[in-house]
Amino acid sequence: MHPPLPRSHKGRYPFRLGATSFIYPDHIVPNVEALAPFLDEIELTLFEAAPASLPPPSDIAALIALASRFGVKYNVHLPLDIAITDPDPAEGDAAVQTLRNVIDLARPLAPTTWTLHLPYLEPDRTPESLNAWQVRTLERLGSLLSGDAVPPETISLENLDYPPDWLDPFIDAFGCAVCLDIGHLITNGYDWRAAFAAYLPLASISHLSGMEGGKDHKSLHLLPKADAVSLISLILGFKGSVMLEIFSHPDLVSSLDFFDRMWRETRGRTAP
Repeated sequence: MHPPLPRSHKGRYPFRLGATSFIYPDHIVPNVEALAPFLDEIELTLFEAAPASLPPPSDIAALIALASRFGVKYNVHLPLDIAITDPDPAEGDAAVQTLRNVIDLARPLAPTTWTLHLPYLEPDRTPESLNAWQVRTLERLGSLLSGDAVPPETISLENLDYPPDWLDPFIDAFGCAVCLDIGHLITNGYDWRAAFAAYLPLASISHLSGMEGGKDHKSLHLLPKADAVSLISLILGFKGSVMLEIFSHPDLVSSLDFFDRMWRETRGRTAP
């Protein structure tokens, strides 16, 4: 038995609040069993594409049953160890097919969104390299979205270590959604407030975490209070998924406590 969360956070916010499926050092199903009674949504972290790392059909069936029992929703973070942006045509095409296979596996879970990384793998950031990356990514993303594979608006493109507006060509071309990750914005030196103001209307999901030692995915309570107040003010009207993208039970408990306290304080300041 894994230690439960202290209290339920279901239905407390205008958005769906959740966490990752790797809070406890265990497989996906035991994590969801422990978290589902307390959260609106769980991010299924399918970070590795190898078949042995993916949930078998029996786990998918168990997850469907847990969703029905607890009224929890899922979103899926697609694998990180493959890239449709790979400069090698064979690797990029293989990544597209692998993503299709993962989507087919998890489709019965009816995820609210599929979060996708588009890593920039060029040797430099010259206009020529950027253009090559964009052209290649447009082609591969188009291949992924072709036919009835997945509706474009259910794909959320996550901001990474490059400027958020580098995602604009893919959003414009296909109508994909955005996954706003505050940790990636802060650790890479971007104006996270400006990015949230600009892209939250296009977002279906947001990843929140605190930073420590230059690294994100730490407890949210490490976020400076002024930043937390600004964050809450920006997401007051958000209707999508807000995921605390951290990976331990203590960090989740402290993050939920901090988020709830900041939410109540900020709402009090902004109430008419």
